[in-house]
Amino acid sequence: WGVCMNNNFFYVICISSVSHWGDFDTIISSARILIRKYQKIKFIICGDGDKLIHYQTKTKNDAKINFVGWVDAPRLYVLLQIAKVGIDPLQNRQDFLATINNKAVEYMSAGVPMLSSPEHGVLADLLKNEQCGLSYEEGDSKMLTEIIEELMLNEEKLSLFSKNSLNVFEKYFSENIVYQNMIDYIQQVSLHY
Repeated sequence: WGVCMNNNFFYVICISSVSHWGDFDTIISSARILIRKYQKIKFIICGDGDKLIHYQTKTKNDAKINFVGWVDAPRLYVLLQIAKVGIDPLQNRQDFLATINNKAVEYMSAGVPMLSSPEHGVLADLLKNEQCGLSYEEGDSKMLTEIIEELMLNEEKLSLFSKNSLNVFEKYFSENIVYQNMIDYIQQVSLHY
């Protein structure tokens, strides 16, 4: 994939099932615009799924857009360490709007600022309220391009989002918090039955 820990590339990663549930065409369109404009940017999309071969074929001539398939934990750890931003490309569906998926939490655990679609819902609200990422409308490659470029050119904002992302993970999603919340919930349920 040409990934290096000590270079000046702006790595945009996406950890997702590469299936019909994700909006990967928007990422590809945005990536192609940014790659023409900036030499040191690379997109790495990790995950398996029914659309993986389709997107690998579609981007086979794009050296800086890599659909790499399934990635094991050690490689994923390295990618999260070098990532400048992580994309969570969900469709505008009620089940996606009402939850925060595990990929979002994975980005936060590494302090990776997040770009999510759609531009509304529980995850979009969290990113906005906690200042740990930005959202774009599903299918809007122009908007995605603009927010990636904004973060590329504003190191201070990128750093703030990274710090806040890690803080959000510790505040809401660390194992101690999740465990305690689960215990509290079970106790509440047991009181009613």
